[in-house]
Amino acid sequence: MSQNHLGNGHSRFMGVGGVCCDQAGAVIRAFSKHAGLCLAIKAEMLALESCRKASIICPESEIEALGGCKSTPEQLSAQLNRLNQRLQSESQRYAEPIEDLRMIYDKKERRILRKQQTYEAFREKLNVSTT
Repeated sequence: MSQNHLGNGHSRFMGVGGVCCDQAGAVIRAFSKHAGLCLAIKAEMLALESCRKASIICPESEIEALGGCKSTPEQLSAQLNRLNQRLQSESQRYAEPIEDLRMIYDKKERRILRKQQTYEAFREKLNVSTT
């Protein structure tokens, strides 16, 4: 079998006895295109299956918040690692637990409220004495 270039970017395959095999080239190209489409469909089906499995584990809103199902497991893993590292560094930066901070906030809020009430009482006494 020999190959004859046609000059238009295509080749003509010559079979035994010089019989033209253009159909064979067309079949091969069609098969390649079909195989590519099959791979694309298979990838899409795997993505849908991953979304279905993920929705069992956590709500779809959380999946969308993470970037949807378009992220690969490797991308999601890398994102999770970055978030864990950030949490770790922030935890070291702010060593006080959130409960302690809330307690301090509440204590200061009560102190401010008491002072506001005291000042309000002084203002009332001042207004009474000036009138």
